[in-house]
Amino acid sequence: MALWFKEYLLAKEPGAAWDPAEDLAVRFCMRFSDDAELTRYVVHSADAFIAADKCTPSNAKTLFFALEKTGEDKYREAICGVMARLDAQPEAAPDLSAAYETLPFRMAYEMKLNRMERVGRTAAMYCDVHKHLWNHKAQSHGESLQAEGWFLMALMDGIECCSDQLYEHWRALVDIYRVTLRGVLPGLETADARTQALLLYGLMRGVERGLIDPERYLPVARKGIALLRAKGEERAADMLEEGFGVL
Repeated sequence: MALWFKEYLLAKEPGAAWDPAEDLAVRFCMRFSDDAELTRYVVHSADAFIAADKCTPSNAKTLFFALEKTGEDKYREAICGVMARLDAQPEAAPDLSAAYETLPFRMAYEMKLNRMERVGRTAAMYCDVHKHLWNHKAQSHGESLQAEGWFLMALMDGIECCSDQLYEHWRALVDIYRVTLRGVLPGLETADARTQALLLYGLMRGVERGLIDPERYLPVARKGIALLRAKGEERAADMLEEGFGVL
């Protein structure tokens, strides 16, 4: 793990305001869960969210991680509280940002805590977002490239959680992931650095999980990382290379 990344995290206050940078930072921490310092950072973040009563579907990944690492009931209770509040909300119109905010949490809850009772419903929610927003001619969902990138992340979160235990649902998400990825890649070169990093993260997770052809997509990843370096985003490029190790 790059020393700068540890320094960056250890200088932060756990449970800081949740934003895209914090989301990615926590994701990388969880990828290196054998590192005690990084594990503590995620657990302390979960504790801070509970203490401030600021647990949401977005930051609940810290709660699941802390529950798996410690087995403490307070994390289970916090997750169930988030689920109860989410279920009490009226169903919203399909939206990529809302999908990222809620669907990965729903899938994790169903698979890990709810005996998979509503996995089919959750998978259908993913499919509904795609079905209602996808423009076949434009090969996009009609939202910003960054929003498309976050939807890729939501799909990968759902795929990894669902795995192929329930093949029909898993395959439906994989198909949407592949279509979405093909749609966003033409915009990779001209995207801003944050969006490039987001798209590359989604792409490299797909390679890592065997969902897409490495012979076809790893050259795209290498080119994207070179673009980040050309923009002076050395740290983002280093973390993608080190975090995945598929290049």
